[in-house]
Amino acid sequence: MNPGSPAPQASVLILARLRATRKEVDPGFSLALADPLEPCGLSDFKGFCEVDLGLGKETIRSHAWRLGKFLEFNDKPLGDVTREDLRAFLRWVKENYTRGSYSNFLKTLKVFFRDYLGREDLVKTFKFPGWVPPKPIKLPTEEELRRFHEALTDLRMKVLFLFYATSGLRRCEVLGLHKEDVDLGLRQIVPNNHETNTTKNTWVTFYNEEAERVLSEYL
Repeated sequence: MNPGSPAPQASVLILARLRATRKEVDPGFSLALADPLEPCGLSDFKGFCEVDLGLGKETIRSHAWRLGKFLEFNDKPLGDVTREDLRAFLRWVKENYTRGSYSNFLKTLKVFFRDYLGREDLVKTFKFPGWVPPKPIKLPTEEELRRFHEALTDLRMKVLFLFYATSGLRRCEVLGLHKEDVDLGLRQIVPNNHETNTTKNTWVTFYNEEAERVLSEYL
């Protein structure tokens, strides 16, 4: 692995990751998210996802957020939810989100109603959309990336930009880092997602000298 400049095929992801990064990143590299299920008395669903299904923390948080959206949309008690209620919600999702997001919302509904509540009858007729080839992407040049980095005024964003650019980690992996996951002497990162994530794991990676300098300023 070359911990220097970003690989051309990966550089376009850096801007997208920064746009998607939440600002609630604390100095300890952890991401604090509110629990949308707590007010509804459904926090046990997260325990089900963790213990019964063996899902990772970020996947559980995503399921909780999407389920929270359904609970906002639907004002019925869960025992009274019908297939038509779910159909109306999925229609709303289709009109307001991307195809990929629609698939993710449907995954959450299936996990919640089929697996957690045992109500497969409510979701069994809903199918996932077929795969559509993505449109060609125009990659930013090295000069464009350099100018973007120089324009960043938030030191946290500079650290994130350089970690994305030189470590090859995914957004959730970077946002889930703790100080103990980073060896400052070796410029080495051992992501902690392997402890909980059963599908996407990264073992060890490195960041470059420029990221080291900015990180030292941030810490």
